Amino acid sequence: MATTPRTGSSAATRRASTRRASTHAKTAAALLASALAAATPLGCMSRMGNAEVRHVRGAPCFTLDEDETSDEGFWLHAMTVYDTTTGPPTSVWSIVSQAQSLRVPASACIPYGDVPPGYSSEPPAPLQRGRVYTVSVNASTDGRNRRSQAHSTKFCVLPQPDGSVRPIPLDPESRAWREEFCPPHAR
Repeated sequence: MATTPRTGSSAATRRASTRRASTHAKTAAALLASALAAATPLGCMSRMGNAEVRHVRGAPCFTLDEDETSDEGFWLHAMTVYDTTTGPPTSVWSIVSQAQSLRVPASACIPYGDVPPGYSSEPPAPLQRGRVYTVSVNASTDGRNRRSQAHSTKFCVLPQPDGSVRPIPLDPESRAWREEFCPPHAR
């Protein structure tokens, strides 16, 4: 037997209808907040890996921390260097693979401004003394857990007499890292 809905417009019916709408709106808002949290770095389950900055041929040179890669090295998908000193981070140089990612041997690094074959890039901006830079490396390693992962580190630079710059890595446990400033020995 089919029933037909009541069409009464009593105050109690309107209050019940309003409560149901309010409950549905709260549920929808909670679901949306959960979805957004899951889609943001704060809500994801993977961790940020560690990158490393070296001084090679008068320039910063970037690779993954030895604990982050295998003996065979890693696959480089993209890399960006940001000036994070003020305001929102500003990209000062980046490379992005346009086809096959480059296999970087464990002992090698990518110098600032060098563009590997098969990568696109904008011209690098000059690195300046007293500014904090963050490099973000998107890379993957071989093995059963192969997946692309972000790796990063922070550094400052010291100009050298020959016009080159020497990178000064910041210690992740330091106040300079947390508050993003160059310590006295890096100014």
